[in-house]
Amino acid sequence: MTKTESQTTRRRLLKALAALSGAALPAAAAQVTPRRAARIAVVLPRRSPYPALAETFMTGLTGSLDGHVTLSTVRTGPAPRAAAEAARTALRDSPDLLVLLGDGLTRAAQPALLERPTPVLAAEFGVQRPDLHQPAPLALTVSLHSWEAEWAHARTLARHAGVYLLISHLDSGYDLPFAVTSGLQAGRGTLSGTALFDPAAPDHAALARQIRESGAAHVHVLASGAGAATVGALRRAGFSVSAGGLTAPDLNVPRALAAVSTSLPPVQALGFDAGRWISAALTGPLTPSAVHTALACAAVTGTRGTLSVDAHGVLRAPLTLLGAGKPQALTPPNLLQLEPAGLRSGWLHTYLHA
Repeated sequence: MTKTESQTTRRRLLKALAALSGAALPAAAAQVTPRRAARIAVVLPRRSPYPALAETFMTGLTGSLDGHVTLSTVRTGPAPRAAAEAARTALRDSPDLLVLLGDGLTRAAQPALLERPTPVLAAEFGVQRPDLHQPAPLALTVSLHSWEAEWAHARTLARHAGVYLLISHLDSGYDLPFAVTSGLQAGRGTLSGTALFDPAAPDHAALARQIRESGAAHVHVLASGAGAATVGALRRAGFSVSAGGLTAPDLNVPRALAAVSTSLPPVQALGFDAGRWISAALTGPLTPSAVHTALACAAVTGTRGTLSVDAHGVLRAPLTLLGAGKPQALTPPNLLQLEPAGLRSGWLHTYLHA
């Protein structure tokens, strides 16, 4: 074979291989099925005493979700029967993940969650003691850790000669007042007195008189979604004041939170971190077990720093005291060593639904 014949044969071979490769491409492409959009259903409160609660959470959630997802929402009232029915409605279209916004919602919706096992992400404020939490199957939790934050904050308030605790009617039925009193005891502080008040129609003169008569040097206010006017009146009356839980947002008073490193409101930060967590998990198979496992193993960097999933399936964030000078890292309580005596939980409804 001459050199020219060899070159011609080589060109023919290359053309044949190219033709075969081109013919194979459609068959190979046919085997690659585009990944369908992940379906996420969200159950939100129909009404809440916290301003724009559902909208604020959804702003954070949608702002951080990555990838190809479809969202659907269902609204619910506070009663357990309503929560269970809302969960059934949300599960009717077989979502890959169900997100529930509100403390106690997982427990209230449990009958529906047992009927159709689906990965559940409970987005909670953390007003109830986590060691009393009864999750549903395949349920995990992202929280603002309000209970631990209140305990840790109250422990720092023990330096005051006395602390007076003001509690709204809404918050009186949940665990945050117990967290404050328990934290004060741990810091060897003094609870000078407690009082219930109506943030919508407070008698500030009477409250100030009660607090002065108690001898308290500091007032701690628990009034989720409200309390701004009362905090302002007490400060004008000469008291040092701090706020707990989700007491009126944007008050310039000390409060403890799962640290928010940006200017986002706490509820929006909760939604944002939930979206980051979901995005980190919905990259693989969309079977229930695969999604649950991916959430439990995900590494998340959110608005509150580096977040990790603990052995109980809770996405943990560091606690920080804000508004009292330089941000101060707080040590959460060891919940297993706390006695349940004095627990004030009493509401049958979910929090913060109205």
